[in-house]
Amino acid sequence: MQNDKSSILNKYQELITLRNNEPVLQYGEYEILEYEGEYISYTRSYKKDKITVIINFGPENKLDLSLPKGARILMGSLPLKTNGFIIYRN
Repeated sequence: MQNDKSSILNKYQELITLRNNEPVLQYGEYEILEYEGEYISYTRSYKKDKITVIINFGPENKLDLSLPKGARILMGSLPLKTNGFIIYRN
């Protein structure tokens, strides 16, 4: 299981590492929290840094999502798959 890059264990380890390396995910305020249909998204901000998380609980490709210009993906990918997510720096 540790060798399987797509395992839940490895995803959690990646998320924990990301959180530990990003002060905005540790100390940031929740700036925007939205629940729309089968998607949840939120933005956290700390000092001048912002990170947005979008989680898809619905079918694949249902959300027409384009990232803001200059956004950098930290984890996840597009298009959002069922139970998929994307985390990006604004």
